[in-house]
Amino acid sequence: MLYGTRVDADTGVQEEEMKERFNWVHTGGPFGDATDNYVIEFDKPLKVSEFIEYVRSLKEYAHFMFDNVYPEECELDKDGSDIKPCPEKYLDREIESIDVNGGWWNFGYKVKLVPETDNRKNLTVTEKTVTSDNYILLRLSAEATVGYKAEFFHFDSMRKLTLCIDRNAYDRILACVTETEDGVVPFYELTLRQKREQWEWGIGTKIEFSAIRKTREVPVPVVKGISEEMYILDVFKHAFPEKAKEIELERNRSAYMCMLMNGMMPRMEVL
Repeated sequence: MLYGTRVDADTGVQEEEMKERFNWVHTGGPFGDATDNYVIEFDKPLKVSEFIEYVRSLKEYAHFMFDNVYPEECELDKDGSDIKPCPEKYLDREIESIDVNGGWWNFGYKVKLVPETDNRKNLTVTEKTVTSDNYILLRLSAEATVGYKAEFFHFDSMRKLTLCIDRNAYDRILACVTETEDGVVPFYELTLRQKREQWEWGIGTKIEFSAIRKTREVPVPVVKGISEEMYILDVFKHAFPEKAKEIELERNRSAYMCMLMNGMMPRMEVL
């Protein structure tokens, strides 16, 4: 999670930390030119002038494209000074989304602006809180490039759930994930907030973390060097013994297909 600061141009003293929070989500790369793609998330209305001040504080060469207008109309040098000042017509405009490509202290920002006349109509927003158990935590990460992320697997829906979370949620999950002995897998109950937006052209759904609680621990023998899919099947087999036979058949099928794909077993031919 990255935060911007405002700096007084005359004194060089940092002012109050910007209230806007920026979450850099890694979406692609690294590519052959050592660059990566990101989406910058922000959780309140953001003006172009505020975002430029945030980027200025990063002390990196930056260039901005607004609404796909080329060539870029704004550039910053590595010391945060203007190479090409942002046109005044953009400064008070609100930002809808920010895509980034860059690396090695050189970043390009593709900024999509909120239309001056917003034609979006018939917005219906519904929110609900859902609590469900039978989750296991696959990984919890805190990386500068992708922010904070938690990946769970839900045995009721048989789906992986990836959540981009803030520092507070990261700390709460980490506190719940207590140290356990090898061969013991904790199961958790998650409470999630689901926000569903119905626009006239489609539906958008956002899932946010709310709470976590450990419900039980299941003994699972440690097997090193297996895939995530095989690990999940092993946990399922020991957590739900009534379905052990069905899961074992699926596990063996997956193992055979994996070895087959890697050329470790001959294909069986019908004579």
